[in-house]
Amino acid sequence: MREELGVESGKKKIQPYLYAFVGKYDKMSLELLAEGTALSMVSNASWLFVRLRSKISSTTDKKNAHFYYLSRKLKEKFPQDILFLSFDVDTLVILCKNEESKNRIHSHFHSIEEEQSV
Repeated sequence: MREELGVESGKKKIQPYLYAFVGKYDKMSLELLAEGTALSMVSNASWLFVRLRSKISSTTDKKNAHFYYLSRKLKEKFPQDILFLSFDVDTLVILCKNEESKNRIHSHFHSIEEEQSV
């Protein structure tokens, strides 16, 4: 991402770079971005995508309720490790503080999987 935007290594404030990138393609988006938005890039952050094999009903409402509950529990268990967490139909998207945080959370899911297979 840094390379695509032309952001120097170590720079955290990426707003001007993002504006320059978006401005090349879409002036209207650039105007919308300029309305009170502050963006920064997290150093050493790491993404973790977790696809869940849900054993609950396939209804969207039940899955959303399950993922909402799981999201809250993960944020409580790993408050210093999770910078951002979101989900869709069957995947959790977690922005972890760093690689160590990612490994810690990933191990947590493996331990749950092992418990359920016993």
